[in-house]
Parts: sequence; C-alpha cells; structure tokens
Amino acid sequence: MRTKHLFVSIALSVLASVDLHAVQWTTKAFFPGGACQDGIGFAVNGKGYMGLGVIGGPTYSKSIWAYDPGLDAWSQQANFGGGPRWYATGFTIGNKGYAGAGLDSLGSFVNDWWEYDPTANTWTAKANYPGGGRVGMTTFEINGKGYMGMGANTFTGTYFTDIWEFDPTLNSWSAKAPVGGAPRGGAQGFANGNYGYCALGADGTTYYTDMWRYDATADAWQAASSFPGVGRSNFRSFIMGPIAFMGMGTYNLPPLQYVTDWWSYNTGFDTWTAYPVPPIQGAGGGSFAIGTRGYVRDPGFSFLEFNPFDCLNVLNGPDVPGAPCDDNNPCTTSDTWSPACVCTGTFQDSDGDGFADICDNCPFTPGQIGDPCNDNNPGTINDVVNGSCVCVGTCTGNTVTLTLNTDANAAQTSWDIVITSTNNVVCSGSGYTNNSTIPVTCCLPNGCYDLRVFDSFGDGINPGGHVLRDAANNRIIDNFGNGSTFTYTSMSALGFCVPLGSGTMHPASCDVMTATPTTVLHANLDPAVTSLYSISTPTVNANTGYQFWITNPNGGFSRRILFTHAAPGTGWPIATPTAQKASYFRLNAMSSPPTVPLGVLLNVRVRSLLNGTYGVFGPACRLYLPVPPCQLSQLTTTASPVISCGA
Repeated sequence: MRTKHLFVSIALSVLASVDLHAVQWTTKAFFPGGACQDGIGFAVNGKGYMGLGVIGGPTYSKSIWAYDPGLDAWSQQANFGGGPRWYATGFTIGNKGYAGAGLDSLGSFVNDWWEYDPTANTWTAKANYPGGGRVGMTTFEINGKGYMGMGANTFTGTYFTDIWEFDPTLNSWSAKAPVGGAPRGGAQGFANGNYGYCALGADGTTYYTDMWRYDATADAWQAASSFPGVGRSNFRSFIMGPIAFMGMGTYNLPPLQYVTDWWSYNTGFDTWTAYPVPPIQGAGGGSFAIGTRGYVRDPGFSFLEFNPFDCLNVLNGPDVPGAPCDDNNPCTTSDTWSPACVCTGTFQDSDGDGFADICDNCPFTPGQIGDPCNDNNPGTINDVVNGSCVCVGTCTGNTVTLTLNTDANAAQTSWDIVITSTNNVVCSGSGYTNNSTIPVTCCLPNGCYDLRVFDSFGDGINPGGHVLRDAANNRIIDNFGNGSTFTYTSMSALGFCVPLGSGTMHPASCDVMTATPTTVLHANLDPAVTSLYSISTPTVNANTGYQFWITNPNGGFSRRILFTHAAPGTGWPIATPTAQKASYFRLNAMSSPPTVPLGVLLNVRVRSLLNGTYGVFGPACRLYLPVPPCQLSQLTTTASPVISCGA
C-alpha cells in the first residue's frame, strides 16, 4: 500500500491546470446549537468551535459547541463569557480561541474581548478592542498575533478600514496600517505565512470584489487579484496551507439574494479557481478548517466537510476514492482508493484463509498445502491440507467408507454421520456428480452413530443407493440399489456402532434374497457362547445366546430377537447339539407384530450374549422376502358330481 504524502506535497503550480474531481462535500453530524445566523467559528487543537449568533430573530445565543472530526460529534462547552451575542468575531492564536465584539442582547454595539481555553473549558476577559463597538469585523492571525478591524458600528452608518494587532502575551492592542480600499463590513480574512488577506464585504450600498494583502513585517497593504465572482458579504472562508477557500454569502440588499458558488485562492500565484457549487447555501453560518479539511454550516443545522485533496494530499489530484491505484500487492486486482483513502484491491478469498485466490494453492480450502488444519473429526490427529486441498488427519479410530450411487439429480443428495440420537455432525458431504459412484471416507472414534442420507426433492435416489463399510470392507449398512424407496431421509433405526462386533451370519444365510417367513437363518458359531452351555447352569443358559437384528436401512422397521440356550426357538436341524441351537433363527419366530415385512430390502445382523453381557453387532447382510404370487382357483370342469364351469 502506498503511504500518504505530507501536506507540504502540494505544488504551488497545481492550479495551472485544475482537475476538480477530487472535490468532496460530505454531510456530517447536524449542528445541535440551533439555527444560529451570523455566529462565529474557529479551530483549536484539532477541534472546531461554533456558536453565538441570532436564532429566529430576536433571540441571541451565547452557547458554544465543539466538533470532534474523529468522532463526527458535537459537545456543548462553556457559554461565551460576554453573554448572548450577534455578529461577533473570533480567531485562533496557538492553543486558545478568541471572540468578542458584535451586538449584545440589549442592542448595543460592544467591544469586549475574551480568551477561550479549551483544556480548562473557560472564558477569560481580555483587554477590550480599542476601536469601539462594532459588527461584521474581519480577522486573521500571523505569527502568534491576531489582527482585527473593519466592520461597522451601525447597520446604516459608519464603516471602517482600521486594523488593530492583538498581542495575547501582553494582552494589548496596537494600531496598524488601515486596509486599502473602501470602508466596509462583512469581509473575510485569512493568512498564510507573514501575509494576511481581507476580501470582499459591503457598505450597505456596494458589494465589493477587491482583495488586499497585508505584509506584517512592513505593516503595509497591497492590492491582490480581485475576486472573479460577484461581490458579497456574510460568506464563508478558511485556508488550508497556501490555498484559501471561500464562497456563498449574500449580495444586492435589498432584495436579499443568496450566492451558492465556491472558489479557491492560491496565495502563491495570486490566482482564483471556480469550484463546483456546494450542496448548501445561505450566509453567516460559520466555518473553520482542521488540517486538510474545511467545515461550513448553513444558518440552520446542516454541517458539511469540504475535502479538495486527493488521497495523496494533492489539491484536486486524481487519486480520489473510487479511482484506480496500486496497492503493491500482487494478490489483489482492480485496486481502487477506498472512501478512507486506503488503496485496496479486490481480495477474492473464497476460503477465508487470508490468501487471495490467485495466490492460494488451495483457493477453496482454508490454508495452503501442507498447512496444519482441523478436519473437525475427533477421531483424527496431525491434520494437514493434502495435495488435493483436502484437510485430512491420521485416523486413530475407525475408518468407514460410504459409497453413494447417485441418480440424475445428484445436487439433491447429501449425507452426514452424527453421534447417535443427536445432530452433532462428525462427517458430511454433498455436491456430487450425476449418475456416479462416489466413495467417501470418514474417521470415527469408537462409539455409536447415525448415518443420514438426504434427498432435498423428496423422491429419494432413483435409481441409486448407498453402502457403508468398515476398513475391512465389512458392510455396516447396505442400501445398495434401494434409494428409490425413501423420500427425504434415509436413516436406519438405532444407528450403528464401531468397531463392529465379531458376530457374523453363516455364508448360506447372508444375502438371502428369496426368503419366506419359514426361512431359517444361521449365525456362525461363537465358541464363547457354545462353551458357556451347561445343563447344570440354568441361569447362565438363560443369559447366553445370540441376538438377531433385522432393520430397514431406510428407517421404519427395526426388530431384535434373542435366542438363548434355555430358549433356542425353532428351526435348528435335527441332531443339532443343544449348545448350538440358539444360533438358528426361523423368521416366523417374529410372530407378533411387527412381523418381518415382505417386499422390503432389509439388513440382518447378529451379536452374542455371554452370561448377560451383549457384544456389538457384527457386519450386515441383505435380506429380502418377496411378496408371494396370488394362488389361482377355478370352478370344476368335470361332471363329478356336476359340471360347475359353463353350466
């Protein structure tokens, strides 16, 4: 980012060819001191002060308000020490403000003079202005001394050209050379270096356009370049460096007319330049400058900031908010100046990791390849962004693989694995390709979980399905080719636990797809179950055996049935040893509702019960009971004893 130049970077030749696109008027916090006209304004220590004036006719104000440009806020200060005042005047010397003269609430022209200390927030009376009471005076400050004069001591009578110098250290006034030109009031003053200026003003019949320059060393006045606009009084002005700004005000009284123009004056070249019309008008609202910003108020409440400098503090320069720039950052594009004058490029950071996409080797994954990351999986350690820009850790738990077979609307499909009976997601996925087989892995700490497969449209995955396997390729949930039989959510009741148990179905009883209610399934024998059988231990026999679990992988049907040495059920072959009979399961043993459904893809699993302690269910096998065809019947066609068909 380029740094801002200091104010002194303004070149004196800048007005030779003026580009005004840097000029900005910005509305700031409304002035809270009422609709005061012909008040005062000055700036001290980075804050501006406004107040006094007339409010709505006969009411004069004595309030003073401070404006903080950093906060864009006003705060009321101690009231002016001289009481309510209209058409007073003021200026700044060092870190103190000064104000006085004008018309008091009794209608008297006064010449009192007051010093304001913003640190103590106090007003202190100083030596009275020696030129007598008057209004519409002109002021400026040179080298720690104030200069004040001109104005009028009646609205229709005497106008002045005198100038007096105020020395705050001695608290004294001394007469200086009078201003050239005609006596007048309502002129404006400003200073740059050793020179002061008095511009424009009126004497009740004539509105002047001349301007005079004062040399404080020589105590002499010299005519400067005349103002190119119409003559006026009660206008606003301030100076920033060598450039003074002024405009608005009134002329041709009667009738009263308002001017809305705005001008700059270059004290180095003695030249004028017209500026765009400000968004406010009126006269006597007050003005001041703080640094490279000017501030004006209309006679009402509106308060605006004027900024003629670009972001590099060049007067009327091209580097303005919205203009192109170079932030010297190769990872940004379309660099422009922000409203705060910071050169900022477009920083496209899709993954929010602080690296712009064009400088990010993983633009859609937080971090860079090889960076540590967090895959949000408590079952992994040493997580890093891999070469495929995926945050992957070393699994310390159980790696499971979900194989999804998508349909023609894969964008509707998503999934997650959550801790069972919660919404705490461990792994999830979406955004897959149509009509594809997609394997995705997930690392699960030991525990129990729910697999949820979603279809946002509500028509399942048609055709398609899913299978969940462990690292040994054992099936945990098998819903292959069965995705069309759910709507919005497929979730097997009671979930699953990992690692899988050792209980397995006999190969002849695994993936039986033509079962009937009388089909007998057989679990592989668990030696521990067999060894616990004893005719002399009936309690152990009653608490040792096999539990079979049949479930619909899409949800709904889920039932478990237990066979023990003491109650082995039926279905075991003749001559089966008693210690093995519990490993057989005739499907119609589930005789009470819910019975095993027909025409529904099911999963069957088994686990051991050892003296009252259940193991974990082992791998799943598919099970399907087709709906049997209808049995046909027909009337007899023989004559024994009679013919029924066709009779």
